[in-house]
Amino acid sequence: MREIARDVGYCMLFADADGVVVRDFCDSESARTLRENGLTAGTIWQEAVVGTNGIGTALVERRSIIVNCADHFHHQLKPFICISTPMFDPDGATIGVLDVSGGKVNHRSEAVLLHQMLEESAAWIQAALFRHRYRDHFLVGVSPAPDIDNRVFQSLVAVDDAGLVVGVSEIALSLFGVPRKELTRRPISELLGVTLRALESGRGRIQRLEGRPGGPQY
Repeated sequence: MREIARDVGYCMLFADADGVVVRDFCDSESARTLRENGLTAGTIWQEAVVGTNGIGTALVERRSIIVNCADHFHHQLKPFICISTPMFDPDGATIGVLDVSGGKVNHRSEAVLLHQMLEESAAWIQAALFRHRYRDHFLVGVSPAPDIDNRVFQSLVAVDDAGLVVGVSEIALSLFGVPRKELTRRPISELLGVTLRALESGRGRIQRLEGRPGGPQY
């Protein structure tokens, strides 16, 4: 993602949960100009401080967002487009924001593509954090059939030796559509309609599971 930001002349920013940029990557001449104009480590992007902006608004709304030029509240930000997505820890708490910012884009499709790539990058970061947290547990990747794709490696459920759910990644949570507290400590057989033994038989493989009749398939 950093290479892509460099190639399009954008800077890439990591902000913490308070909206403070803790790391910036400005790898092109135009991106370094952006750094000189304030898109740099140490700057504060809380919505309460600078109004509508990519980082601050993504933190408030807990969703990825594109804030294009005039949509910014602060006049000094109006020359820029900010594309931001929040990142969450395995418990669902916000840990920060991943952002790419630059001058206005020539076509909205360019911003949409960057947005999709940024969300994918954030998803892989979150999956890595989840795998580390639950490295001693059985991990199940879920994806709604028939769309088995990369989400199966990001949409994760952690299960203990007793077959009880102990963790659910943010992306998996969006598939189930219920609060995290309603999923934890539930038997995986109740959640997916398949037993832990059936899941263990497919260890290390992608396989289609036949759950309860009429229920969602994974």
